[in-house]
Amino acid sequence: MDYAGRKKQLIVVVFLLFILSFSSCYYDNFDELYPAANTVSCDTVSVTTYSKHVFPILNLYCNSCHSTKSANGSIILDTFEGVRNTAISGKLLGSLKHTIGYKPMPLNTKLDDCYIHEIENWIQAGEPNN
Repeated sequence: MDYAGRKKQLIVVVFLLFILSFSSCYYDNFDELYPAANTVSCDTVSVTTYSKHVFPILNLYCNSCHSTKSANGSIILDTFEGVRNTAISGKLLGSLKHTIGYKPMPLNTKLDDCYIHEIENWIQAGEPNN
């Protein structure tokens, strides 16, 4: 094989390795991404409170990207005022429910419907600081 043929083979091999390396980076196993998910209980029977229900869910799933230290998209969810303002704007439920027109959050997965229901109950109650 001549030099040009080997060069083409090398380019093809490098290209295939490049493509394979990116396809192996996709990672969306919910249980492995959020190992503490089972530590947040879901209770839709009692009155939903910010401190007992909403904050623990947002703290576990959202605050690594949406906090006062790291306000991606200018969304702050580690303070009551930040959560309340995001809820009032409709962005919180729109994103969590993956509603068209809102950026679906968390990325690559969806919160358990029970958690979304708890947050929705809190919003419907007027976003109390309780």
